[in-house]
Formats: sequence, structure tokens, C-alpha cells
Amino acid sequence: MQVLLRPCAMIQPDLQPYIEATLLCHGYAHYSMWAQKLLLFAKLLKMQVSSL
Repeated sequence: MQVLLRPCAMIQPDLQPYIEATLLCHGYAHYSMWAQKLLLFAKLLKMQVSSL
């Protein structure tokens, strides 16, 4: 039972490949550029929300 409840490290996943794949599937030509812009927007939004 103790083995099942042992602590594990959690890391934040890299979202850029997921966003790029989603944009590519939806037909965006410049998916890499848009993925970078969306990541920047998400980071800025997270900073604004956490400061409230």
C-alpha cells in the first residue's frame, strides 16, 4: 500500500506541440507563429489572473 501512495514529481507540460497540432488540424498555414502568440497570450492571462 505504501508503494501506491508514494509521492511523485509533477511537471508542467509543454503546450506548444499540442497547440501547433490543433492549429494544423484546423487548417492554419502559419500554425507555429500562431501557437507562439497563443502561448504568450495564455502566459499573460495567467499572470493577470494570479495577481487578482
